[in-house]
Amino acid sequence: MDNYLIVIEEAGTNYSAYSPDVLGCVSTGRTPAEAESNIREALAHIKAVAMKAVMDAEESFGHIVTDVSAEKCGWDVTSVLPSPDGGPSMTRHIEVKGRAKGQTTITVSRNEIMYGLNQSDKFILAVVIVNGDSFEGPFYVREPFDGEPGWAVTSVNLDLQSLLDKAETSGPNI
Repeated sequence: MDNYLIVIEEAGTNYSAYSPDVLGCVSTGRTPAEAESNIREALAHIKAVAMKAVMDAEESFGHIVTDVSAEKCGWDVTSVLPSPDGGPSMTRHIEVKGRAKGQTTITVSRNEIMYGLNQSDKFILAVVIVNGDSFEGPFYVREPFDGEPGWAVTSVNLDLQSLLDKAETSGPNI
């Protein structure tokens, strides 16, 4: 799972937790530990729904799909497109970003940006809007980054609507 900063605040008789990297996703608990556990569970659920949506979409296109998210390689899903003429297969590297409905930004790491720039022919940013167990998308964005981050930058927030405006509808040839 992505490593998000978690902020825990006292809220009267309980505690609230949120991540500034995933605006709109909040949780509560009777103790700080319970509030942190609840927010981590909510963030993991969003990521799981988004990953399943992308992997299912890719498989429906007839692609061979592998979850590589635990490898921290700069993308989450490797999708291999079978070659129709028996030649070499094409490979897509898909970074999956799930966002709770109503959020306005997506945080990308320096590693994701650098990989996306260096391998722009293979890299796709897939955005999935999650609302409980339902979702919209995935929305595929090719070449989502326009330049290298500064040397001290560890992550960047991107405007979600701008990405959605640039997104292509899902299909086997995206």
